[in-house]
Amino acid sequence: MCPFGARGTRGEYDASRCRGCGKCVSVCPMEACRLSGKYMTPEEVLRRILPDKPFFRQRGGVTLTGGEPLYQPDFARALASLLDRQGIGVALETSGFAPWEHLQGMLPFVCLFLFDWKISNPEEHKKWTGRDNLLIRENLIKLDNSGANIILRCPVIPGVNDTPEHFHGIAQLTRELPRIQRVDVLPYHALGNDKRAQLGLPGDGFSVPDERDVQRWRRELEQICTVQVCL
Repeated sequence: MCPFGARGTRGEYDASRCRGCGKCVSVCPMEACRLSGKYMTPEEVLRRILPDKPFFRQRGGVTLTGGEPLYQPDFARALASLLDRQGIGVALETSGFAPWEHLQGMLPFVCLFLFDWKISNPEEHKKWTGRDNLLIRENLIKLDNSGANIILRCPVIPGVNDTPEHFHGIAQLTRELPRIQRVDVLPYHALGNDKRAQLGLPGDGFSVPDERDVQRWRRELEQICTVQVCL
């Protein structure tokens, strides 16, 4: 059924040819093929959310995450605006790598920014992600100056960014930017490798940290940060 040759006669799958048309899903007798997403309008998403509104009460709400929500800035802003009109709180999880105008457009509707801070050293950041962190730092400072509520989310990967230099960089941000409410330490996990396998990609090659290392990271950051550090 596949018009792009992504599926073989014995179940072979070539992710590079897949265009997500869904024809294989429609004929798979064991329902082993599935689509992981579909196109929706902000209004359609809102209709899916509203039945859960009673459960949000005063402390709950909706988190826009991804991927990177600001890769679709018009959609993200439209959905956040609709949620705001319904009295539903909105949090935005972002890498911070976006034009400032995209973040600025979210400010009226977002209660909390969950802001990734991956590597403090710009050159190391470029080595591992392909871009330095200068725009990300600039956007973080502008959010702070705008009065946004910020939680700094710090993924830690053994052998990549579990360094004193990076930890001191995190602590320096907590001292300089008063709108940072806390630091979330996010130890690396390998759950994404299942998705990579589904897409025909190799594993990422990183190792899951030992629990003793995770607790050591938390203690080290608690000693130098001016805000709460959470796992």
